[in-house]
Order: sequence, then structure tokens, then C-alpha cells
Amino acid sequence: MIQVAIVAELLEGYTQLLSRALHHMLQDAPFPGRVRLLILRNLPFNSTVSPTPPSWR
Repeated sequence: MIQVAIVAELLEGYTQLLSRALHHMLQDAPFPGRVRLLILRNLPFNSTVSPTPPSWR
């Protein structure tokens, strides 16, 4: 059980680091604004772009 918790913590830290790196790379990427926003919005652990709530139609 302890090993599972350790691996989970390592993966969480790795995911946060990867998310920050991708965010910096995509910030100036030559994508249209909407595509860039969609990519950045779907990154896990991203606090700079908040996802919009789903619309109930």
C-alpha cells in the first residue's frame, strides 16, 4: 500500500511538471486562439485557464 501511495505522488508531481511545460510551450504556439485555448483548458492541474462549465441545453 505504501508503494502505491509513493507511485501516485510521483505521478502527480510528474503530471504537474509536464502540464506546466506544455503550457509554456503552447503559450506562443502558432495555433489559432480558439485551438490554443482548447488545448490549454484541457491540461490537467492548470490553474491559469479555468474551464467553462458545460452548457445545459
